[in-house]
Amino acid sequence: MRIMLGSFVALLGLSALGCSRRPADPCAAPEQEPSASLACRLGDRHAMVLLLHPERWQKDKESLLSWVARATRWSGSEGARIEQVLREAPDAWAALARFLRIAGTELPERLEGLDLTRPLALGLFETDGDDLAAAAELLVAGPGSAAPFWDRHRLLLPATDSKVLLGSLSTLLSARGLSRLDATGEKTDAEAWFAHRMHGDEGAIGLLAEDGRLRVELLYRSGTAPQAADLRKLSAAPALARTLTATPAFQALCRADDLATLYLRPWLFRPLSIQRSLSVVLSVLSEVDPAYRASLLAQGVSEVLSGYLWMSPLGAEMDDSAMGLSLAGGLRLWRVSSLTALGQRIFREGRLREGPAPASDAPLAEARLSFDLAKALGAAEEPAAGRLAKSLDDVLQAPRECGVFCLWYSPFRHLFGMGKMMLRFAEPQASSLVPKGLAVVLQAVGTSPSQLRLAAAADFEKSVDLAPLRELARTIEGNGALRGSEVPLSIESLSDRQFALLGINQDPKKLIARRDAPGDLVAELRVDLAALARALGPPGDVLILAGLSELRLRAGVVGQALVIQGALGLAGGPSARLGDWPAFAEASWESPGLAAEASSGGRCLFDLVVQVGAALRAISSADPAQKGLLLARAIAELEPSLACAEKDAHTRDAAARISAVSSLFAAELYLDDFAFEPALKILAAACQRGDRRACERKEREEKAPRFRLAQVERGCASSGAFNPRKDRARLAADGTTQLPERAREDLLLAVDRDAPFETVTKLLERLPEPVLSLELAVRNGQGDRRALLVARKTDPAEEGADELIVALRPTGDGAELSGPGGTILIERPAACQAREECPELEAAVADTVQKVKLQFPRGRLYLDAPRELPWREAARLLAGAECYQPLDEGPAWIALLGPPPAAASPSSKTPVIGKSSAPVFGKSPVVAGPYDAGDIQRVVRMNLARFRHCYELVLMQDPTATALADVRFTIGPKGTVIDARVSLRKQSNPRLEACLDKTIRGLRFPAPAGGGVVTVNYPFNFQPGD
Repeated sequence: MRIMLGSFVALLGLSALGCSRRPADPCAAPEQEPSASLACRLGDRHAMVLLLHPERWQKDKESLLSWVARATRWSGSEGARIEQVLREAPDAWAALARFLRIAGTELPERLEGLDLTRPLALGLFETDGDDLAAAAELLVAGPGSAAPFWDRHRLLLPATDSKVLLGSLSTLLSARGLSRLDATGEKTDAEAWFAHRMHGDEGAIGLLAEDGRLRVELLYRSGTAPQAADLRKLSAAPALARTLTATPAFQALCRADDLATLYLRPWLFRPLSIQRSLSVVLSVLSEVDPAYRASLLAQGVSEVLSGYLWMSPLGAEMDDSAMGLSLAGGLRLWRVSSLTALGQRIFREGRLREGPAPASDAPLAEARLSFDLAKALGAAEEPAAGRLAKSLDDVLQAPRECGVFCLWYSPFRHLFGMGKMMLRFAEPQASSLVPKGLAVVLQAVGTSPSQLRLAAAADFEKSVDLAPLRELARTIEGNGALRGSEVPLSIESLSDRQFALLGINQDPKKLIARRDAPGDLVAELRVDLAALARALGPPGDVLILAGLSELRLRAGVVGQALVIQGALGLAGGPSARLGDWPAFAEASWESPGLAAEASSGGRCLFDLVVQVGAALRAISSADPAQKGLLLARAIAELEPSLACAEKDAHTRDAAARISAVSSLFAAELYLDDFAFEPALKILAAACQRGDRRACERKEREEKAPRFRLAQVERGCASSGAFNPRKDRARLAADGTTQLPERAREDLLLAVDRDAPFETVTKLLERLPEPVLSLELAVRNGQGDRRALLVARKTDPAEEGADELIVALRPTGDGAELSGPGGTILIERPAACQAREECPELEAAVADTVQKVKLQFPRGRLYLDAPRELPWREAARLLAGAECYQPLDEGPAWIALLGPPPAAASPSSKTPVIGKSSAPVFGKSPVVAGPYDAGDIQRVVRMNLARFRHCYELVLMQDPTATALADVRFTIGPKGTVIDARVSLRKQSNPRLEACLDKTIRGLRFPAPAGGGVVTVNYPFNFQPGD
């Protein structure tokens, strides 16, 4: 279905009927202006609007076929067949049907009821909802929550009889395997409203017959089938856009000689990007182990907020844009962008009176920049998020995080601001060489460097040091690829600038002269493609160029618009021509979103998003023990920004929603770590502010059952407390707890998860000293946290603590314990190979855990039992099956275990640290220099969470991804990493590479002996559990 619709869009487009040049409300008299009428009927929430014109098939058919014929030479004999069937097609629909038939898809030659004499319109990516608040709401979305948004598109098909077209298109969809859905719309004629399921049961197509047209609604959301309520929304008539402004771009939408016109509202890329990103985050979270959910959620939302910051309207130079395609006089493309007040000021500052320009006859190529780029960049404003960037890596990371809409956003909103930001991170000499005008002429080119004839000239500020240009000329002439060429360079001092001329095998003064600059021209380019093809060699080597004649490009400012035009001609046909500059009526409009963002509340909200993003990134990469503290600090720091934003009418609602969500998120993280008291305090404060959800959550926690600990037999914790064959250690329903004065053996106590944290703390304080125990999270078969082992080392002489995270998982032949030291394989003893129950294995697991703990005597060990490990088996593995020798300190272990569920459900794969028995994700490091490899391993172990964070970035995109990375880095005399290089052995992943590079460069090692340098090769092996 998607292929069919894509081909429909590609082949049916032809030119608009024309719009008035008056800037009056374009929706006031829509029937007099067909293109404006279609835009109004689509509404004003689509990021893109595409107008296509099948009525021009016959008029432009020959021009189109000329280009198809040229394409057939590139694609072979199949292309000739395509050209033939298109030539014989009587109309655009027949052309589409015959084209798809060649591709193996059958369509009827005629679609009854379709009117091919009028244009059609397609609205792409309808946005919905409060983007920022929706991102915040994701923080408290439950596991398995559906994405809050649908991808929604709208197509308006002209009809001679809309009900006939409805029936014929519905029949066609059914024949294509898209079954009918029973979803009668409210107050809608049943004969005028059908719905069909899309492939994969993840979307629907609604067909609605209206007066003179058929409205087609497309609804799609990955992984979720539409419900009846969703389908009923399709039948609701969209609100007409009554406030469209006739900006220059909107006026250009109505050009009369275009095959197709695309209209863009780039400010809607912001909510659209957030909606898409939220859907991806929720999809990933539904597939990963809950143990990773909080970290991945925090990372995912921080990336969503990164996109919000990147696409701020502050500093925007352009608002809406229109782009068109025409075949009149060759292939012609154009773009019109409506300039904001800042954009108009930038182009006024950059306007030149005179400058260098090509002055040769019939060159192969010539280009002119008739624009003071230095002044324009000085007047531009860096994107708001760009001002926060501290390095070029930070600049490049943001678009990678927020996706394709971020990449589209900048060229349509922040053209000069992006350039200014990039120059800030360039070398000082490079940033100073920004020209105030430029001209380039290519006179000749060939198969050898000596045949190149090139001239370039540019104006520079009077104060700029042009020594780099002189060095460039010497490099080209002396030891560059063009060694032996003549490279004359001259620099003339004018009254207010420097004029530099550079040639390659050519005197630049013969090809370039100074001329007056047209007031509306910014830049222009002309390339003689036919001559270039002849100069470069045989036609077979330059097949594409051989069939073309000329390329022309031009950019200029016309009133309140930036206009870019391009033309491409075919060999033997008319030369490429650009035509006159278009004329636009003057219009007045408000840049979308600017007033709210520039308000005091908007700036406070911007600062708040920056703070939240930084906090979430810190939480996502932090050790579990640090999450609560980091979050508490982050929430406290948000209060001033939230209070400021809540005072401004522009941002009051969004700030209130964010405030409520941040409180709920903080409380949930505290509850997840069994910190009931701070969680209840946060919920109580939010409840007092009127947050209903916080009140309900607080009430639910306060009603959690209180408990009394039952007396447990003193004996081995490894006696199989949860083994169904040994009931003597089971807990009674009630009773009291009697603790021994000094524990000589292991002690097992069962405590319900909902027990108040304060009560558990008091119990632990009563334990005899010294105590050596473990702190870990255990989850049941549904992935819920059900238990906690609390570690306590009560020797006051011991200061500081090590942190260790270990993953325990069963294998087919036993179990494995994975941690920063690698993976320990625990084989199933031969004595119980044929038995389902294996106490010997459980004893081995318990003994191994104890030995690992002994390596970290001062710290806490987090043992994360993965989701696929059944609850009963996890409890038995943790408790052990046989007694082991007590430690010299006389330990007492406290196991806080909740009751097992009735059944354990299957689960997704759990990311674990790795299978290799070598340290930290890979084999031992290779060290070149006087250095102990153990010191390197110790530093990397201490930063384990940071490396896990890098891998979690990959898991956000693919929960089953693996990666083998080789990191080569150099430790300098002071112990800092002075150089690093990351290479992946298999598929490249820029995010992982960038994160590993940044992490390794941030490490601090002991200084090498003697003040030398040390080179290290360190392999990493990242992979999910089997």
